[in-house]
Amino acid sequence: MYSQFFDDGGPIKLTLVFAPNANYKLLGKTTESPKPHMEKDEVFEVMVGYFSTEATFSQKIKVLSEKDFNINLTIEGQACYEKDGKCIMVEGENTFAVKGVKQTAETSGVVTDLK
Repeated sequence: MYSQFFDDGGPIKLTLVFAPNANYKLLGKTTESPKPHMEKDEVFEVMVGYFSTEATFSQKIKVLSEKDFNINLTIEGQACYEKDGKCIMVEGENTFAVKGVKQTAETSGVVTDLK
């Protein structure tokens, strides 16, 4: 599977879209671990990042609701097989259940990490 972050002009990057919701705020960009393998793609002639076995994607959010809520995520991208070079589109959805936090001066804007 390709990374979210590499030079334009190459294969289709991974895209993670969090549905807007007044109950939370995204903090920064979605991170990836481990770091993707980087190499020059012979077809596109640009440096691309990819994961050969597995990856974890994390997104920090600020909880703005006292009530529990869900966050919907849409995933799109491309994966290619090293052996034969065939590529497939990667599409999916995920829902994260998030606990609300009582909004006081001490707890306002609690940061949670979605993985």
